[in-house]
Amino acid sequence: MPAFICTACGTQYPPSEAPPGACLICTDERQFVPASGQSWTTLERLRAAYSNKFRRLAPGLTTIETTPPFGIGQRAIFVSAPGGNVLWDRRRDA
Repeated sequence: MPAFICTACGTQYPPSEAPPGACLICTDERQFVPASGQSWTTLERLRAAYSNKFRRLAPGLTTIETTPPFGIGQRAIFVSAPGGNVLWDRRRDA
């Protein structure tokens, strides 16, 4: 059974026989939904069409981006330091 993923925001839902009727994130009026409407994909389909790119910006600072952009176009920023690591995400255009 596939775990469906919202193509607008990237939220993954628990495995099910059919996609959810709506994405709980995208039903919020503040969330952008493409004019084409709600659609779903699976991890298997994402793996076939997308990849992750790791880019070292400086010692201990790496970005992780999905290419081509998916969902809301987030990128993860990973900071590695002797006292611990931090991982956060932000939109690419923010």
